Amino acid sequence: MKKICLLGFCVLVWIGMAEVVPAEQNEITIHMMYTNQSGYSVRDIKMIQEVFHTLSGIRVNIDYVPYEEQYEKIQELALTYDVLSLDQIWLADMVAKGMLTPLESYISRKMRDDLAPTVLSAFRYEQHIWAMPFLLNYQLFFYNAAMLEKAGLTPPTTLEDMLNQMIALKEKGIVKYPWTDAWRQGENLLCEYVWLTEAFGGSVFDKDGNPVFDQGPGLKALEFMVTLITEQLAHPDILTNDDMAAKNNFLAGEAAFTTNWTFLEGLLHATQKSSLTTVTDAASGVTTSPASGTATTAAGAIAPFQGKVGLIPVAKTVTSKSASVSAFQGLAITAKPDYQEAAWKWIDFLTSPLVQRAFLYEMPIWTSVQTAEDTLLFDPFMLTKRTQLENVKHRPKLVNYMQMSQILQQALFTALEGRALPVDALKAAKTKIETLLRMTSQ
Repeated sequence: MKKICLLGFCVLVWIGMAEVVPAEQNEITIHMMYTNQSGYSVRDIKMIQEVFHTLSGIRVNIDYVPYEEQYEKIQELALTYDVLSLDQIWLADMVAKGMLTPLESYISRKMRDDLAPTVLSAFRYEQHIWAMPFLLNYQLFFYNAAMLEKAGLTPPTTLEDMLNQMIALKEKGIVKYPWTDAWRQGENLLCEYVWLTEAFGGSVFDKDGNPVFDQGPGLKALEFMVTLITEQLAHPDILTNDDMAAKNNFLAGEAAFTTNWTFLEGLLHATQKSSLTTVTDAASGVTTSPASGTATTAAGAIAPFQGKVGLIPVAKTVTSKSASVSAFQGLAITAKPDYQEAAWKWIDFLTSPLVQRAFLYEMPIWTSVQTAEDTLLFDPFMLTKRTQLENVKHRPKLVNYMQMSQILQQALFTALEGRALPVDALKAAKTKIETLLRMTSQ
């Protein structure tokens, strides 16, 4: 059956891409740096490469680089590649260094009309579009439906409700540590802080790129995080967890609540699809009915999965429906002049609706694919994900973002470890970032 599906995919792509290559074009090879974390599996990418080569005569060589190493490798090797997959937070720095080629001449009006403004704006900077959206990773809210049902609770819609439910779940002995997440020092910690700050009604930086996190919503967000630790509501591994470890905590039934990325929801869906049987329309979005299944944890144990997906809660004083943070990934053409047309043909193919419909374990970028009947049948969480997408917050596009992020990450982690009060940690970080901004503006 799988081979038949792949054959059908190839036939559809052949029809859709029949004019991709001039008849007399000689075979060329382009080189791509690909983020080896989220995204299509290596096996699936190889299949897509083979189909593309058959149709276009263009070979694609791909280097898979771990996300944690990719920014440094791009700084060193960007112009040895034709195509880069990149995090939108690197955009301003790469544009300032002349690494990228603008793409608006390649992106048709029809394509733009099929992309939500939130999606395309992630890669727009200084009046140009510098990368084609590829992967829509953003935070979703996961909860253990069986635990809530046992406690007589319904999914929380505000942070205050969620905190009260955590206390109740702990007091009833249903779960020892109701919350898990990925708060180890790194960019992911900052992502968690960004959505929480938004959930309290604010932003980490203002519209001009100035830090405003040291008071109001930013301070409340960090105090909330510290409270979860000091009250022993957060899993003891939270300060060493990455995304996968947090997912494993949740799957193992060690927490009632967590947030995590859409690509991990895709992994859960792929491994648990036999248990996702019913779709219900709720005020907070669309979720599946409680269902049991099995999942393999990091340690190899088999654990029950009774999770559902909903919208991220916000503070009662916030009027927006939810809050989230993006980690969108785009595909960019470097300023290397050799094979830019061939590079675009590969990007156009890899991001095409036909390809994205064939690999729905990733959130598709196209509105037409998100709303297609077959997509909704495959993904019972799609309506929730589309609603959450409307409330996504992008991290700022700043030339010195990476340095500022590291300063803020360290401050957050210092407070979470209890080595500084939240207000003091954030004030110190703001001072350092303001000094950095003054130095770079001179």
